[in-house]
Amino acid sequence: MDEDGIYDTNDFNDRLLLGLKGTMSEAEIHFLQSRMRGGMLSKARRGELKKPLPIGYVYDENDKIVMDPDLQVRNAINIFFKTFQRTGSAFATVREFRKQGLKLPTRFHKGFRKGELEWRPFVHSRALQILHNPMYAGIYCYGRKQTKKTVNGKQHINVPVESWHAYMPDAHPAYITKDEFEENEKKLKENSYAYGKDRKKGPAREGPALLQGAVICGKCGKRMSIRYRQNYLKLVPVYTCLKNNILILAQNRQILG
Repeated sequence: MDEDGIYDTNDFNDRLLLGLKGTMSEAEIHFLQSRMRGGMLSKARRGELKKPLPIGYVYDENDKIVMDPDLQVRNAINIFFKTFQRTGSAFATVREFRKQGLKLPTRFHKGFRKGELEWRPFVHSRALQILHNPMYAGIYCYGRKQTKKTVNGKQHINVPVESWHAYMPDAHPAYITKDEFEENEKKLKENSYAYGKDRKKGPAREGPALLQGAVICGKCGKRMSIRYRQNYLKLVPVYTCLKNNILILAQNRQILG
């Protein structure tokens, strides 16, 4: 039943009419979603699409991206980048913050605490989020991660800069320069397990495992790291792909040695 009348599903003509109406409604929803998506991407390309900002940035009364007016927040971000430049490692930066008892702020974007600031102990995943975010170099961007359909469902993947929907340098005040951001990215790539120089050369290292530095992940193509499990009186090697799973509780791809 709808605003046009009552239908009998046992009647062929009624079933045919209902089927046509359902197909037309589905097509209309698709077109509406496409237009909404197109409008959003158009705003992003102009740098006008509002999105949750990383800590250290807020929107002003004209919806422009500006540095956080809180001096403590700005100082914390500046100290973080200076510490990373000095130590050259995300792990070392987190260790330095914890050693000095320093915390990093978090601003709530939704819920009843929206807009509130909370200082939390620094963790490695948070350090990587900040270091990989080009907004701190004054770059407005959109589409760094895009959705890809796989046999296991939808998956969010990182895409190269040329595939981003929006990339606008010098769009807002920056904590670091574009050159410093690119240098930080280079350091992180060299330090990471999945891309490090030691993984590319593939030499044998200490331990009883015979294939250290030689096993390659069949999914991402990067060299797999080695871990050991104690099994009674002997060590059992486990080859693990750590790409995208460094210090997070996620399921790694593993091979028992």
